[in-house]
Amino acid sequence: MLGPLIGGALYFALGFGFPFYVLGGFLLIASLVAVFLLPKQIEDDLPITMSYWTFITAPTVFICLLCIAMGSMSMGFLQPTLQPHLEKNFQLNTFVIGLVFFCTSAFYALSAPFWGWLGDKYVTTTRLLPNLLPNLSFADVERKTFIVA
Repeated sequence: MLGPLIGGALYFALGFGFPFYVLGGFLLIASLVAVFLLPKQIEDDLPITMSYWTFITAPTVFICLLCIAMGSMSMGFLQPTLQPHLEKNFQLNTFVIGLVFFCTSAFYALSAPFWGWLGDKYVTTTRLLPNLLPNLSFADVERKTFIVA
């Protein structure tokens, strides 16, 4: 969630490679911490009573997988198309563009409890609504001249 914001700030302050060096350093430190501090895992021999296919095709699991896929497609569409548009048309620097992408993640984080409550209270398929609406709007972006960079 903070990746675009912090990465944009590091890029703006210290250049292209610095965000990658910082992330690589954090990954190395995290892997060393995991190796030395996590307890050994004990293998449990509980029998698996359900096949993976049965699990994946269960309606609630399938809906969750569909929501994850649609959310990923949303960000996969926005990041490569919105960034050049903001840079070219509004002359924004990398930090401000990172802040724009942070706003989308922050809105998601703040609205997720509401959508979770709505899905738990009413119908399981309402979990699709927050992801379905943006993806339907992305299908119509091609005809809009404002978004085209």
